[in-house]
Amino acid sequence: MCGGLARRVGQPRVLGEMVAGVLLGPTLFGQVWPDAQEAVFPGEVRPVLYILSSIGLTLYMFLVGAGLDHASRVPGEVRRAPLLALSGIALSMLLGFGVGAVLWGTLSRPDVGR
Repeated sequence: MCGGLARRVGQPRVLGEMVAGVLLGPTLFGQVWPDAQEAVFPGEVRPVLYILSSIGLTLYMFLVGAGLDHASRVPGEVRRAPLLALSGIALSMLLGFGVGAVLWGTLSRPDVGR
């Protein structure tokens, strides 16, 4: 479903699949319906899923890098990879800082300052 929605808004299907993974994890599914999440993903399989997801992410990033045309002479193509990497890092950091600032009072211990 998420892959189809991503395609409708002009994004790659894999982006929708990644969003679906976040929704099925403890971020949303575990908060909204923790008993169902425990039934679908029991505690003993979570370490295995973590390892498999790390391998899958590594392979995915390899394929993204392999898909770049390193010999291209098209103007701007050489700057595409660093710009893509920087935008991914910067957006993640900004979102992390924002969520951390918003949830600091809720999730932090009393002995931890900002």
